Parts: sequence; structure tokens; C-alpha cells
Amino acid sequence: MWWYIYVSIPHLVYTVSYHYGDLIVKWIPFSVFMNACIYYRVMFYPLTTLYAYQTVFHTWNIITWFSPNPFLSIGLCLTLIGAYLNSIVYKKMGVEGVYYGCEMIKKCTYITEFPYNCINHPMYTAAILSVFGSGFLMGFDNNYAIRLNIWIPLGYLTMLYMYSIMIENQPSLVYKRIKNR
Repeated sequence: MWWYIYVSIPHLVYTVSYHYGDLIVKWIPFSVFMNACIYYRVMFYPLTTLYAYQTVFHTWNIITWFSPNPFLSIGLCLTLIGAYLNSIVYKKMGVEGVYYGCEMIKKCTYITEFPYNCINHPMYTAAILSVFGSGFLMGFDNNYAIRLNIWIPLGYLTMLYMYSIMIENQPSLVYKRIKNR
């Protein structure tokens, strides 16, 4: 249960900062907000690994990774593509672009080259690819049976990313307030 709450927090914070970023920076400096987001992301991976260990990994043995399971190859490919795409986006946008610096009245450049010219929300797409890759890596046993204790949390995480995409498809309230000034 704790994991579901933990993974929901950034999506709620990003929703608020997307629509009220200009007001947030009046109370919290952008550098503090950005560092808190980075710290949260850094902690996300060990805590998710702990959750995965509690649910699945303690039942595995090393033979699982070397058995001829096509889902492992699919999962590895999806995870690597997602990680690569995410790194490209991070490199192009920079830290301020990734953590809603534009909504917090930072000067950001508009990116028109790859991956933005091909994919609508490349960072969220990369995250969803990585989530599905993790599902294929951990979500099947040697008999190709589906492990629901993996796919249900990953489905929840995917829904959170879809929620964030839906929020960002709406015009930011920051831009409406700037326009009305």
C-alpha cells in the first residue's frame, strides 16, 4: 500500500506545479523545488526495488534469468528504449525543462527536433515503455503465467503517467494568468 501512495505523490505535485508554478515560486525557490524533485526521483528506484523484492524477487532463483523466456528479451528491449529516450529528453530539456521550470517562469527553449517532432510526450512515453519493460522482465514466470502482483502495480503506474499526459494536454493556468496581466 505504501508504494501506491509513494508513486502517486509526484504526479499530484507536478499537476499543482503545472497549473500554479508561478505562484509556487513566490513561496519556494525553484532550486529548492527542483532539488526536492531530483531527490524524490533518486529515492524512487531503491524503494521500487524494495517493493519488487517484497512481491516477487524473493521467490526467484538465478535459473529464472537464464531460462529461454522470450518475455525477458522483450522486457529488456522496452526498458532500454525507454531509458534511452528518457535520457535524450532530459539532455534536450535540461533540469529546468524537466521539472516545470517554464511554468515557474524560467526561460525555457521550445524543442522541435527529435524526439518532440515524432512523439507527443516523449518523457512520459519513455517512462511507460520502461514500466512495460519491467512488466515483461518480472511479470511472467517460467511457465509464462502472468504474475498479477507485478502487473497490477505497473498498470497503476501507467495510469498515473496517462493522467500526467492528460493534465499536460490542457493549457496551463500559468499561461492564462500571464495572458490576463
